[in-house]
Amino acid sequence: MIRVSSKLGDLAALSSREFDICQFVHGDLEALNASLRESVQMAVLRDSLLITRLRFASHMPTHVEPDEVKKMRAAHATATGKAILAWLPETELARVVSDSGLASFTPNTITSLSALIEELRMVRRSGFAVDDEELEADVVCFGAAIRDGTGAVLGSISVSLPKSRASEDYRTHVTNAVVQCAGKLSNRLRVGHF
Repeated sequence: MIRVSSKLGDLAALSSREFDICQFVHGDLEALNASLRESVQMAVLRDSLLITRLRFASHMPTHVEPDEVKKMRAAHATATGKAILAWLPETELARVVSDSGLASFTPNTITSLSALIEELRMVRRSGFAVDDEELEADVVCFGAAIRDGTGAVLGSISVSLPKSRASEDYRTHVTNAVVQCAGKLSNRLRVGHF
């Protein structure tokens, strides 16, 4: 009975923390959405599924929101997913890939484990992830991890936009905004300012 109670307590704490993290990031993501006027989201990895927990829609009529069911098993093809996968231990990454596979969604989707590992190495080095028409044609997305005081990844945030607006200068601007926002959130988590 103690083990069941302990597990239930752990699950309740996890559920509470997820709810708190959504509340915690809400204002910053809303501000990022208002500033960029692009689609902004926060996702977490649960088991092998990428779950969008919070989303603010684009203010632009030309943007199409992704299919969340398709996205759940597409961590390898999304900026939010790659931002999380980059920081997982190798055994955990292998489990996620084994469970979800590396399905192809567009000609740009990474479909080999070696290419994904190389991409995740670049994510760790740069501090951000890019989905350049990997999940949806004509959609690019830039994401960064949110990490707590222990360095554990709690989730990731991202901004997505149509490729037609993704000039090099704008890509840099959006990437910087995402990295800054994720860094600010992570710093607040490190010092315990929930």
